[in-house]
This record gives sequence, structure tokens and C-alpha cells, in this order.
Amino acid sequence: MGGLRALITRINNISETPRSHRWGSRPPRFRACIVVGIIGCTLSSPYSTMAETAPAPAASASQMTADVKLVDDYQTWYAQHSFDLEGHKAELLSYITEETILHEPASLPWGGTMVGAAGWVVLERKSRDALSDIVNLFEVSPRQYYENADTVLCESYLTLKATKATPTPFRIGLIEKFKVSNGRIVQIDEFWQDTAGLLARLQALGAWPKRAG
Repeated sequence: MGGLRALITRINNISETPRSHRWGSRPPRFRACIVVGIIGCTLSSPYSTMAETAPAPAASASQMTADVKLVDDYQTWYAQHSFDLEGHKAELLSYITEETILHEPASLPWGGTMVGAAGWVVLERKSRDALSDIVNLFEVSPRQYYENADTVLCESYLTLKATKATPTPFRIGLIEKFKVSNGRIVQIDEFWQDTAGLLARLQALGAWPKRAG
């Protein structure tokens, strides 16, 4: 899970439940984002559908494959413990390894490449530095999963609520691509729908870059 969504979920005490959405309801640009994340793969999943027809039923924990359950358990755990990763590294390493790589878009304040538990700690610090002043303005959607072979995609949406400075809510999609091997997550790649729009909204709110004083 990205540092941003974990931080928001933890502060707002949001319970995230996997569910299905219509593929046709997604903006074309975000559909392209999904395709970029899985290029070369054909998805087959009991958790959702990428057809224009009605979606498959939402997945329960008992319906998940081992890889999807690993990712879902990791997402839930990370949201609950992301404020104290230093004190929970052993638990974190039950989901990832010290060689696991996380790629966040370099243009974001918390962006870059993080490796292993120490990298996750760096990610959380960077996320908090950038977003601690406005985290209560965020709302997070339930998670949606797609799976193919050793790859699991997690789709979610974040909404920045309207304020006096920004009277129109801002909604952004996020695709997290997990690669799983031998019961551990070995790589995470994050694809944001509109990083330029997110940065513009953070700037309008005075969250990033930080204003003096």
C-alpha cells in the first residue's frame, strides 16, 4: 500500500472492504493506467470483471487465492501499523522481504524507490512530512483486486474533499501492482491516475511545498 493511502486510512479509521465496480464506469485515462500496469497480461479473476457487462460478486476472504489474500492482509496490516513501522519491522517482514522493491512516482513528494523494511520507514516519513496537515481532507474507497499468475492489482480511489481554497473535490485513482513469490510480496509498482493534478491540489492547499512559517 502506498504511504499516502495507508496514512489516510489510519487517521480516518476507515475499514476497507474489497468489492467490484463496473469497468465501464472508469475514466478512459484510468483504464489506460490499468492497461499500462498489466501490459502483456490477460487478467482472469473471480474478484471483478474488466468487461463492459455486470461485474462479478465482491470477493470474500474465503474466495481469495493465497496471493490475493496475502496482498489484502498486507494492505490491512500496513494501514494499522504505518505510524510505527520501526517497532513492527518483524511483522512487516512476514509480508515483504528485505529485498522487496517499492516504486512510487518520482514526481510525488514521497516518490522514489524504496527497498526492504528500512525503505518502508523512509516512505512513511516522507508521506507524513508532505500530508500531515491535510490528511483529514482525504476519503478512501474500498479496494478492488484483479489477478493473473503471480501478479495482483489493487485498485482504489482517493478523494480530497472541497475546501474554501479548493471548492471542487478532487478524485484520483490508484493502481498498485504487486508481484508475489514464495508467499511474500517481492515488488510493488504504483500508478497514479493524475500526479500533476494531485500536486496542483497539494500546492493549492499549501501542503506541498511547505509554506514558510
